[in-house]
This record gives sequence, structure tokens and C-alpha cells, in this order.
Amino acid sequence: MADSDRESDGPAHSVECDFRSIPALEDPISAMRTEEFEEAVMQLVAWTREYNLDAKKTVSISAVDIHKCYATTSSVYLQLDNDVQVFYSPSFQVPVLYFPYNTKSTEFGEGKISYTEHPITGLPCLFLHPCQTAAVMKEMPFVENYLWAWLAVYVKDVPALTIPMEFFSKSPRSISGGTG
Repeated sequence: MADSDRESDGPAHSVECDFRSIPALEDPISAMRTEEFEEAVMQLVAWTREYNLDAKKTVSISAVDIHKCYATTSSVYLQLDNDVQVFYSPSFQVPVLYFPYNTKSTEFGEGKISYTEHPITGLPCLFLHPCQTAAVMKEMPFVENYLWAWLAVYVKDVPALTIPMEFFSKSPRSISGGTG
């Protein structure tokens, strides 16, 4: 079926993205590399065990089409509750949140979410658009774990996600009880 032949059952959400906003690799605060994402996933998984959250390191079992705009180059992604996943976007060099469509999903403000294919399953889903993520993260004070800080900023926008807010009230250092 051609893209022009597709019809949507829900309201159309689209995001215009200025690709000049894609961060340069030299900017370590606003962007992250694949290896940093994978390490951050492992740290976050360890922290979530204290809160009994359903987060775990998951190895991709199917090939990802590297020609897709938001394909991941990482072999790990973060699986959260309610079919919510966080993948690494090599295009934007930031985490990207994917989640299933539901009636609460339409409560987002315009321009925050888009429809797309899931990077692994190919099924329709929604994702929190990464276009401005690097700029937002650049404004954050220094943090121990980029992924933890990113979730703290963006988790409130995801109706399908139920991470307790007290998880974000501690620094990663105090959550892990060590040096992070």
C-alpha cells in the first residue's frame, strides 16, 4: 500500500523537523554515542531493580532496516512497562521513546509525537519525536546518567508509562548507592 493510500483512524500528528538541529558528535552534553546509550541502559536497569520496575536489557532478535530514518544501531534497548521501549537514534544521537497507540495518546500537545513503524516489529506505533531532544538536554545541568535525566524530562509526557515519580527524586548516585 502506498503512503498516499493510507488512511488514519485517529487525528494526524506530524512534526516538522529542522535537520540543522541534529547535534554534532562533539557536543557530549546534548548528544550521546551508541556505546554511551548501551552503558546508560545497563545502569538504569540496575537502578530500576530497587523500584521493581519492568525494565531490562533486551537484545534485539531481528534485523533493523538501517535505511529507516529512526533505525537503531544499538543491540540493546530499554523495555519499560506497557510495551514502551527506548531505542537509540543514530540520526539524532539521542534516546527515542516508542509506545503503543491508545486513547490517552491523543492528549499530547501538537508536535510532540508522530506515527511511525516500530523499529523491530514494524507495527504502527507512536514515538516521542527526538528533533528537539538534544537542545533540551543541553540546558540540563550536569547529570550522572544521560538516559536517567532524559527519562526524568520526558516521562511525564507518556500516558502509557507508569514509572513512579519518586524514582526521579533521587540522583543516580544515591539510587545506585555508589559512584554511578
